[in-house]
Amino acid sequence: MPARSFDVVILGGGNAGMGVTVATREAGVTVAMLEPDLLGGTCPNRGCMPKKVLVAAAHALDEIERAKAHHITVGKPSLDWAALIDREKAMIAGIPASLGELMNRRGVEVIRDRGHFAGPNAVTVGGETLEAKHVVIATGSTPHRLPFPGAELMITSDDVLSERRLPASVVFVGGGVIAFEFSHVYARAGVEVTILEALPRLLGTWTRMRWRSCAGRPSGSGSRSTPGSRFG
Repeated sequence: MPARSFDVVILGGGNAGMGVTVATREAGVTVAMLEPDLLGGTCPNRGCMPKKVLVAAAHALDEIERAKAHHITVGKPSLDWAALIDREKAMIAGIPASLGELMNRRGVEVIRDRGHFAGPNAVTVGGETLEAKHVVIATGSTPHRLPFPGAELMITSDDVLSERRLPASVVFVGGGVIAFEFSHVYARAGVEVTILEALPRLLGTWTRMRWRSCAGRPSGSGSRSTPGSRFG
């Protein structure tokens, strides 16, 4: 199997992996980046950025609802959920290509495939071996599929960002930040929302002060939570 040598091989083309290329460019070293999926990883493609498009729509609906406090009469708004999802997709569509151009300017060779370790400083990919002084593991994460009967019928946060049909009701398993943000969007869109959380309180990883500042704020009509829920 032919071998090529690099100073650095990066496994993963998300935010962490791309962050490494700032330093490698300054150092003038040779770099290969392996990414089988979209460049940019979770945040710009199926996380922070597309989610913010939906959150902005929810905020707009909230502002319309609050207009009456200023004695402004506004008719009931109508949200075209499918069109909103299409807008979200359109706004992020060009990101992977622009990041590819950025990597090219930084002198990074992007290989669109998955690699496997062949040794402490060697990675095999696409029928060749890449040898490197340093290998950076920046493979990111994926949504966890829950291990109980019926879990195959559930969808993940990735799926929510592509679902063009607005449901009448939705249940979130887990009361973390992602569930809170999506529940806010759905509730403002008129969906009945339930959050199930195994811990005694929602946003369990937050400090109590931060939790109090957020937990008392209503996310919209038709939203409820049940801390202390158990599954399985």
